[in-house]
Amino acid sequence: MQDFKDKTKAQLLRELKKLSRKHAKLKAEFHDNRDKLWNIVEFLPNAIFETDLNGKVIFANAAGLDIFGRTPEDLRNGFSAFDVIAREEHERLRSGFERVMSGELYPPTPYTGLRKDGAHFPVAIQSSRVMKEGKVAGVRGVIIDITKIQQAADMVQKAKEVLENTVAERSRELELTGEKLARVLEETIMALSSAIEKRDPYTSGHQSRVAKLARAIALKLDLPSDQVKGVYMAALVHDIGKIYIPAEILSKPAKLNRIETEIIKMHPAVGFEILGTIEFPWPIAKIVSQHHERLDGSGYPGGAKENEILLEAKILAVADVVEAIASHRPYRPALGIDKALEEIELNKGKLYDPRITQICLKLFQKDNFVF
Repeated sequence: MQDFKDKTKAQLLRELKKLSRKHAKLKAEFHDNRDKLWNIVEFLPNAIFETDLNGKVIFANAAGLDIFGRTPEDLRNGFSAFDVIAREEHERLRSGFERVMSGELYPPTPYTGLRKDGAHFPVAIQSSRVMKEGKVAGVRGVIIDITKIQQAADMVQKAKEVLENTVAERSRELELTGEKLARVLEETIMALSSAIEKRDPYTSGHQSRVAKLARAIALKLDLPSDQVKGVYMAALVHDIGKIYIPAEILSKPAKLNRIETEIIKMHPAVGFEILGTIEFPWPIAKIVSQHHERLDGSGYPGGAKENEILLEAKILAVADVVEAIASHRPYRPALGIDKALEEIELNKGKLYDPRITQICLKLFQKDNFVF
């Protein structure tokens, strides 16, 4: 009996040693993989941060520190998210923190950043809550310097002012008719569309092709001519928000990572900010902001559903998806029109408006529509 007990203990000891060695190996691999991951995060060009429940910054990569003029020593000494956002926006930031930590889907939000030297600059923050052991532990996210967006918006505003002044002057001089005024506005939209596509040569012609298809769908819906024109004009500038996206992301010849995808997803909201400064005779800013929304609420940036989405945006959504799938992209060859039509038919009624989808299918399959 004693021999049996001794043998069992010996076996258990051997198993315990094996388990101990395995645990040590797994622990070493975990730490090695974690270090590799953080090394990747540390050198990403995007500013990444994490805070605790009180807003204290507990992690920021090199880009995250640099964007606010901070150093690793500042991080060790400790500073708060409220130290890098302008004081007059603290209440809004606090409200945003509470909404994110409650689990609410919170879209990319603009704030006025504050550098260590006191300089102010515009930023956009995309964040989500951090869960540890089933409990909310803080907030993690990405910060983008949107100075270029603001500059673009300023340029558009100046262009608007110049346009208004020019139109007023020409009206006095030549007594321009309503048709001529509309033509001036349309030419301005065309110029904006051309400027966007020149920045992203890999999708050159995308907006004009989407506009052509969107107009054809709108005509088949028997919409009033003015509404058809609004759909067409919105389609021509639907990607204007991409003006702020780094060129290396737009032309990346590989699949985007999660952070890059989140940056791309900000372009409808940015487009709304830019176009919202111009008084169009159509709801162009709102149409542009909703062109990636989906019927089931799975779209972005607002997760709008069904009747919350403008009819014009539903048309643009279908036209945009069909052209994007059918055409070449930096990270893949063109998949062709059959694949594009398969996508919208498969998700008809779920993601895309069923009537609009059916019209689009008929345009290609029976009416021989071509871009």
